[in-house]
Amino acid sequence: MNHRSYDLVIVGGGCAGLSLARNLAVADLDQRVLILEPRSHYRNDRTWCFWESKSHALQHLVSNHWNEWLMDTADGEGVSHRSYAYSYQAIRSSDFYRDAQLAINNSGRCELRLDTSVTHFERGERDIFVHTNDSVIRTRAIVDTRNDPAIPLQKPHLYQCFSGVEIETDRAIFKSASAGLMTDMSTDADGFRFRYILPFSGSRALVETTRFSPSPRTVSSLDSELEQDLNAVCGHTQFQIKYREGAILPMGWPQPKKVPDQTGRIVQAGIAGGALRPSSGYGFARIQTWAELCTRHIRQTGLPCGHPPQPGIEQFMDRIFLQALVDRPDQGGVYFLQIARALGPRRFAIFMSGKAGMFDWLRVAWALPSLPFMRAARKTMLSLGSAS
Repeated sequence: MNHRSYDLVIVGGGCAGLSLARNLAVADLDQRVLILEPRSHYRNDRTWCFWESKSHALQHLVSNHWNEWLMDTADGEGVSHRSYAYSYQAIRSSDFYRDAQLAINNSGRCELRLDTSVTHFERGERDIFVHTNDSVIRTRAIVDTRNDPAIPLQKPHLYQCFSGVEIETDRAIFKSASAGLMTDMSTDADGFRFRYILPFSGSRALVETTRFSPSPRTVSSLDSELEQDLNAVCGHTQFQIKYREGAILPMGWPQPKKVPDQTGRIVQAGIAGGALRPSSGYGFARIQTWAELCTRHIRQTGLPCGHPPQPGIEQFMDRIFLQALVDRPDQGGVYFLQIARALGPRRFAIFMSGKAGMFDWLRVAWALPSLPFMRAARKTMLSLGSAS
């Protein structure tokens, strides 16, 4: 049987898959690349955000940016940051999808195939055969970016579950200069929750209801809470819903595979590959860094690479912080506000971007309450010891 052959197949044309494909298309490598995506078309279904201090390759896609951001609790305690060195930037998924597809279409070596689901891989002596719903494809290597919300996680872990809508109101009610990162933070019988509000203008904003849960929750299970949050934010002001988004993001580290690929020919990337920072759920900037790294690796070796491991000190501190959140979800708002106060605007943006130095970690450790975090540190060390 004849099979169409490629140097690389990217399974999944979401954020991670298209980020890598876009980088490969722009780099114009001598590699035939195929992206397989089960969706039949793309729509605006996400808003990806990150902190940045300088121009970057996706600068032209940034729809809004904020030099001010706010965090507060339902009790009225809050921290407001203003930074002109760093801004909190947003990219709409529709703009990102369009830009990536344009780069792919302009490349003579990359191909995006929609409405195509992968069923399984079959290893040959030298090549891998990718079985889809309508064909079999031969390739030298695979980058699998498919997400599995039920992927097994190491302890400690939580799930960041959110449901949101972009709305347009009939009058200006939003302060467009300030992003509400974690507002109205509180804890109830279902755990820690907050609102996320990105004002695109005085009358247009993304409003999300977010929960940190010990187990995955469906997006639809948050709809009633989202309705309450919309009523609280808009009051009697009329609004129209422009689009909806929601997701379940794992806050933790994926369990190591029992039989990892030793050849370097099958690489897992994206959320299931550890793209998200466990303590925050942020991943877009980390995915862009990986896509650039993977492109260089393919140029040098002909094979892809996975996400780089999280730095040791960051991983250790993230584990302690997650354990403290698991132990005392009622203190989540206190913890986040204390970190924001201790670091200030610029260092907070650096910290959230995964670029913190030892001095930043010392300031965070000094600011947080000692007893619950000493207990969390002890549990973390015992857990790491038993896993080794």
